[in-house]
Amino acid sequence: MPSVHGRKERKIIILNEYNQPVGPTKEVVKELGSFLGTLARSGTFCPLNVFNWRKLHTKDDMWKYIKEKYDIPDEAKQWVFESVCSTWRKYKSQLKTNHFTAYAHDELRMENRTVDVSKSHFKDFLKYWNSDPHKAEMERIQSTRESEDGSHSVDAYASVMGPEHPGRVRLYGRGVTKTVLKGQKGNLGSSLDATDERMQQKMEEMEEMLQQRMHEKLNEQKDAMEQNITMNVIARLQRLNPDL
Repeated sequence: MPSVHGRKERKIIILNEYNQPVGPTKEVVKELGSFLGTLARSGTFCPLNVFNWRKLHTKDDMWKYIKEKYDIPDEAKQWVFESVCSTWRKYKSQLKTNHFTAYAHDELRMENRTVDVSKSHFKDFLKYWNSDPHKAEMERIQSTRESEDGSHSVDAYASVMGPEHPGRVRLYGRGVTKTVLKGQKGNLGSSLDATDERMQQKMEEMEEMLQQRMHEKLNEQKDAMEQNITMNVIARLQRLNPDL
């Protein structure tokens, strides 16, 4: 994405009625999404030693920088930050899977630290992941997840269309809330209750936990496939040369 970071001219972004980027072309919208992804992985705008999105104090600077690269209306700000936040959480989850869970102790983790994360930030990350409150919260989320998996009272619609995300309306995509729809289409019901900071942090940790489990399952499947391939190759060689 160096072409975007290095350019001086701004590209125009067109929004739909829900303040989501839709143009002027699909290519520009895709470029914007990729650009926001680089900001989510930037230690300048989204430092990894801040563990709660709501406590990130670089958002104003980030928005100013985005406006330097794109002529994007202020109405898209919520969509932009939700996009960056989502990528930021996934990035942290992937880091935890590949550079924390994969190793037995912190010495090995530091030796295999990704070069994309500064040493000081990674040390803060290790301290956070090793902390008793974080471990307790992950265990609680895991227990809740297992309890929900064993329940038969699953909403059929949600099982097909996916769960309702906090602060969003299902099927409308990122950045669309009941409040937005209320302004567009009239009253859809009572407004969303305010979510306190503690609840927001719990939801972020739960999403991080789910992302980590997904990466672990993918790695397990990859290892199993590699093992099967190796066994098949050995079996074929033994058939061709019984003396092996």
